[in-house]
Amino acid sequence: MLQQAIDRYSKNLMPLFLVGLIGAAVIMLPIMVISSLVEFPETVLELTNPFALAGVLGAFVLIALVGFVLYPLAWGGQAAAVRDVLAGATVQVGHFFQSATRFYARLLVYSILVGLTWFAFAIINVIPVLGQVLFFVAAICLGPAFLFFAPYALVSEELTASAAYRLAWRCVTRRFTEVLVSGLVLTGLGIALSILSALMGLVPVLGTLMHLAMAAAATPFLLLYMAMRYTAGIRPHLVEQSNSQ
Repeated sequence: MLQQAIDRYSKNLMPLFLVGLIGAAVIMLPIMVISSLVEFPETVLELTNPFALAGVLGAFVLIALVGFVLYPLAWGGQAAAVRDVLAGATVQVGHFFQSATRFYARLLVYSILVGLTWFAFAIINVIPVLGQVLFFVAAICLGPAFLFFAPYALVSEELTASAAYRLAWRCVTRRFTEVLVSGLVLTGLGIALSILSALMGLVPVLGTLMHLAMAAAATPFLLLYMAMRYTAGIRPHLVEQSNSQ
């Protein structure tokens, strides 16, 4: 499956890269602008000043909020492009924002539902060591379904936010092995990308541009790979089970 994803990606390299670049820019550029306007303390001691601490915390909250609001916009445009690739259609880069805005509201509501779910699971982190282990295992088991399969299905199958959320749980409960394998592969790819990202961070100035290029290339590929796993290993079984009931 991984090799098939590489083959499909290479055949649509330029349009998928451009779509990924637009998606990365939609999220990263506003965050970079906000970061440039905030004067972060140079030392930890400066955080003892309550005004400085409030400013830093406010900046982080604003950055997180902006990222959360813009993420569905970027995801919708990229998911639509992957849908076109798997359908054998031509990827229209110019239709990015048309697709992004079409699915934005549903993806935003879905993101809120998933965020609440992750928050509930994050509570187990209060348990020393064991809590972190359990949360990591839960992330591997649930991540593919909630972060890739269901939101992709929302776009490709025109689902509502609540239907996509229910689909995520169906993926986990009815095709657990496939979801777990996908999570392990995704974790491996994530570790490799993290190492590459750390190496890029060592390059002055160009490191930021390299980060943007990597995000533009990696995000559509990961989405394409996970979408292929969903359409081949999960969706047919879910449809069959629904028809048999």
